[in-house]
Amino acid sequence: MKKSEKKFIENFKKTWIYLKGAKGNLIWYIFISIVEATMSAIIPLIAAKIVLYIADGAMKQLLLTSFLVIIIDSISHASQYFKDEVFRKIHLKVFVSLQEAIARETLKLEISEIDKESSGFFINRLNNDTRNISGIF
Repeated sequence: MKKSEKKFIENFKKTWIYLKGAKGNLIWYIFISIVEATMSAIIPLIAAKIVLYIADGAMKQLLLTSFLVIIIDSISHASQYFKDEVFRKIHLKVFVSLQEAIARETLKLEISEIDKESSGFFINRLNNDTRNISGIF
């Protein structure tokens, strides 16, 4: 295994702990993404059938197939909504987990280190660093 691959696996293991309350949501996110991908693959195939029905003048099949496209597209939009909601929950849990970890590490600092900087500096770093790190997820 290359050095970069080992480093990636090591970093992945370190960051995985911040997903500790969001693993169930992550599974839902993956499942919904698979459903969305399936829907996205099916719609062009059905749309091609619609074109054939138009060319053949088969109105009944055209209407039924068009209705099917509307249903599949509606399911696709609903799954996008749920995927966004699940992602929001994952992001929030990771953000809180990161804030807790950074706050714990901040509390481990010596008083002399804290006295060197203003309290606003630490609060600002806590908020900004957490936001930046959680953006990775």
